[in-house]
Amino acid sequence: MRLLGLTLGDWRRHSTASSGLLDTVGEAGGIVLLSARTCGLKGLVPGGRHSWLSVCHNGRWSTVEISDAETLSYQHAVAGGPARWRHFGAPGTPSRCPAPFISDRTPDGLWFGQIPRLEWHCADPQRGTAFYQHLDALCKTYRFRNVFSLADNNCSKFVSYLLWQAGVVDRVTAQPGKSALLGFRQAPYWESLYPAQSGSTSCAVGATL
Repeated sequence: MRLLGLTLGDWRRHSTASSGLLDTVGEAGGIVLLSARTCGLKGLVPGGRHSWLSVCHNGRWSTVEISDAETLSYQHAVAGGPARWRHFGAPGTPSRCPAPFISDRTPDGLWFGQIPRLEWHCADPQRGTAFYQHLDALCKTYRFRNVFSLADNNCSKFVSYLLWQAGVVDRVTAQPGKSALLGFRQAPYWESLYPAQSGSTSCAVGATL
């Protein structure tokens, strides 16, 4: 059921199939930031979108996002079958506890019926591969990996941290006529939390990209 463009009802019953959005990216690969309206009434909040990074490394796609095991269990991998993932939350946390996950889920999949939007794209396969090599370490050192709130410590805040570490967060701006991603933070915020890495050229990943 849909109302005002929102997916209503049991979110588990809605499609997570490829939207075809990355067909426009083609073989360029690299790093892609996507977002989609969240299901239910949360999607009515301006900027209330689920956001994630899909990274192409050595010709394969991986997705990194704040999610949970229950949500990922209803999604599919690029090659079909259930998605597989690596979890970076506190050991033994419940399957519904949001935390950083890296998975092989379909990178441009519908977010349970909601069509994703391409927010930003770095069309450089070498950068994608270099960035992927740092993802495990970045997930482990993310300060809010065991804290989640819809308005602040959410998925968009996490992807802005990753993009800051890559030295490109300042390139992501709200699209004309579109609300900015709720929780997305710019470089000054992250520099205040990680002073040893202040400045994109000295970020852990930015120095290598």
